Amino acid sequence: NPCIQCNGRVRIEPMVELADALGAERLVTGHYARLVELESPDGPLVSGGADPAKDQAYALARVPTRVLAKMDFPLGAMTKAEVRQAARDRGLAVADAPDSQDLCFIAGIGRERFLAEHGQLGPREGDIVDPGGNRLGAHNGFFNHTIGQRRGLGIGGGTPLFVIGTDAETNTVTVGGRADLRTRRVVLEDLDLRRPAERVRSARLRHHADSSEVERVDIEGGLATIHFASDVERVAPGQVACLLDGETVVGCGTVSARES
Repeated sequence: NPCIQCNGRVRIEPMVELADALGAERLVTGHYARLVELESPDGPLVSGGADPAKDQAYALARVPTRVLAKMDFPLGAMTKAEVRQAARDRGLAVADAPDSQDLCFIAGIGRERFLAEHGQLGPREGDIVDPGGNRLGAHNGFFNHTIGQRRGLGIGGGTPLFVIGTDAETNTVTVGGRADLRTRRVVLEDLDLRRPAERVRSARLRHHADSSEVERVDIEGGLATIHFASDVERVAPGQVACLLDGETVVGCGTVSARES
């Protein structure tokens, strides 16, 4: 999820540095999130906002604690409806503006043009195969498909098929049944754990997904293996797993291509 990386490593820290340079005490943003454990010697943590439909704690999971310590999220205790009403009461023109869901860096460009201009990725036919390597059809570039995708494969009929893997080197897309997506373990790299692993009670594998109960976390050699209490559907390598204690983000990591 590029928004997590952007917030955590590109955008927000320079804004806090600018606030410091201007003599401001804090950076205030409109994120639907809350700060908790403000007095902890390990720094504050970000937690879910009051409006579960707009909760942005996942998107803030990589913002460093030293940066969070200089921030405020005044909308965290409000629902989106309450915020809109407050804007109407103040006569603000944006009170009824539609929500934006676009990635800022592809707005007005589109995914295909962005990939072509910045990744030199254009149409490139390859095979769609089953787990045994048998060819089932063709695609127009592995990068156009993601783990869990069902629609747009062009191989309809029979048992529903889902993307269960992509290979950049061979430009192949592997499909299988829903059962092939299920797992109880996910390996994370680039781990950022801000509290003891014992506090990880659940994990959210996608921005708007429900969290899934975690039985334990094993950490070895810079990798963390998350063991879930029940099956979860695999996510694409590179996606961020948000590690939670209730609604509070106690860490995060990037889903690894390595199998546990």
